[in-house]
Amino acid sequence: MIPLIALTTSSLQANELPDPGLARQAVTSPEAVQIKDFTHMPPQDRDERMQWWRDARFGIFIHIGPYAVMGGEYKGKVPHPCAEWIMNFGKVPAEEYRKNASQLTLDKFDADAWVQAIKAAGAKYIIVTTKHHDGFCMFDSALTDYNVKKATPYGKDFLKELSDACRKHGIVFGTYYSVLEWDNPKLGFIPAKNKTGYLPYMKGQLAELIGKYDTEVLWFDGEWEGWWKDADGREIYNYLRTLKPDIIVNNRITKARKGMAGMSKDDMFGADFGTPEQEIPDTGLPGKDWESCMTMNRSWGYAKHDQNWKTAQTLIRHLIDTASKGGNYLLNIGPMPNGEIPQPSLERLAEVGRWMDKNHEAIYGTTLSTFGKLPWGRSTTKGDTSYLFIYDWPQDGKLLIPITPEGELTLKALDGGATVPYERIPGGIMADIGKLSRDPHATVLAMTGKGKIIDGISPQTDGNFLLDANTAHLSGGVKLETPPASGKLVGASEKTVQNIGFWMKQPDTISWKINNAKAGHYKLEIDYACAPDTAGTPVEIAQGSDSLQWTVSPTASWQDYRTVSPGLIRLQQGDNTITFKAAAKPKIGVANIRSVRLTPSSPSR
Repeated sequence: MIPLIALTTSSLQANELPDPGLARQAVTSPEAVQIKDFTHMPPQDRDERMQWWRDARFGIFIHIGPYAVMGGEYKGKVPHPCAEWIMNFGKVPAEEYRKNASQLTLDKFDADAWVQAIKAAGAKYIIVTTKHHDGFCMFDSALTDYNVKKATPYGKDFLKELSDACRKHGIVFGTYYSVLEWDNPKLGFIPAKNKTGYLPYMKGQLAELIGKYDTEVLWFDGEWEGWWKDADGREIYNYLRTLKPDIIVNNRITKARKGMAGMSKDDMFGADFGTPEQEIPDTGLPGKDWESCMTMNRSWGYAKHDQNWKTAQTLIRHLIDTASKGGNYLLNIGPMPNGEIPQPSLERLAEVGRWMDKNHEAIYGTTLSTFGKLPWGRSTTKGDTSYLFIYDWPQDGKLLIPITPEGELTLKALDGGATVPYERIPGGIMADIGKLSRDPHATVLAMTGKGKIIDGISPQTDGNFLLDANTAHLSGGVKLETPPASGKLVGASEKTVQNIGFWMKQPDTISWKINNAKAGHYKLEIDYACAPDTAGTPVEIAQGSDSLQWTVSPTASWQDYRTVSPGLIRLQQGDNTITFKAAAKPKIGVANIRSVRLTPSSPSR
């Protein structure tokens, strides 16, 4: 069983806890709240509020609303891959869209079953949509009848049942609320047309989420609208923390977010945490709190057509990747209009839970890896222990860990506790993992003790260097990409091969630092893809004073990979850095690269 770690959300003093009377008054009289300024608080304030959230590392996003009735289809077409956007992209008239509420039956909704499945997966908190862009409220709001209790056959307060179940089972309860609205039958206008009239309504509903449901997190969205100003976001942030000082708020309440990458601009107030969407930062971001929200298939809301499910292995490795970089993973589910969670989602939650049951220690309460990029997997840290996640199993069962021990290190398998023997070699320690049980998703080792991390890629036992996409240092707009989901069954073993992509500008660089090289010439082999309409870019490949040029030839597509050897390059004894840079402006993009192999060769060229 996955243990319930202490996630204390009430660490403030009694006189700092939310005043339910103030929140109730604010529902109908938000102007009566004497707002305090919380945008210039000391770091201790943030650290105290964020501690439970940082320890949790894993949450579940839930998108549920009238859009689930349409299932992503309108008049026989799929207007947009994301079903929750169907009203907008399908150009569904408001009067017609509102009729969906009468078919949101939720007759199979079981709050306890939902939360038990989420808890069994190893998640520690939820964020559930209370009002998406369509304006419909999934809670019993006193400010509009366009809500789940008054406008659906269900006739009950969905959000109260879910929040009660979360507290019953030890899951922290958080809520999503959209700033923008496409429809508001109560007000008779949308906020883009009358912000002044909308703000009291918004403040009143936010007060309901605090006073009636005691939400611990408010997760905003829709702040990109032109009518919403940064000052509006600051006002709402201060308003919320006046009502509940220990509440946590994401950066989509102000204008600080930098696109889908999700992090906040350094010169702007970004509330409490950044929100990358459908991506994970390439590296750790020390000193910054962030949470990557990602879907199981492609759509956030329930979509009948979307069967492009990610494998359980992909989901588990997303969780590991975010934790290794110091972030949280918010995994989405989109329930059906009858209130059931789709079976593929339940199967994947269960598989994630089985892995977490054995390896949760390496996720909860950890911080970002102290290692650089590891060619075979990822790492997290907790005190003097580093947790090593092995994705790519070495053929000879010998794993090179780039650390020079300072005293003795202990190395054990997390699943079963078997001691792993190792020997010290140039470039680190060589661990013998050949006798361990291999987990298809990620085998985890716990390494306890102190040592000096060796930055860079060491040679393999045959003297070759494998420079894969995961270990590259990227500059400019170049990004690490993960291939689309394969659609394999839950539990299927799948080798995830990432690639370097978005290499589109001449100044951008891709580089690898390697160490413990023997001086000499090495044959370069590049595993790459390049669409025919953009091929031909000359690339300079440099190491110190030595360099060679590679002109990128076309492959069938950006996903059609082939291996090419542009020549030899000389490495110096010891440490080297190999850098790829376009020697001319690319037409569209230079190439996608999965890996580069360096093989010792004859000194003659």
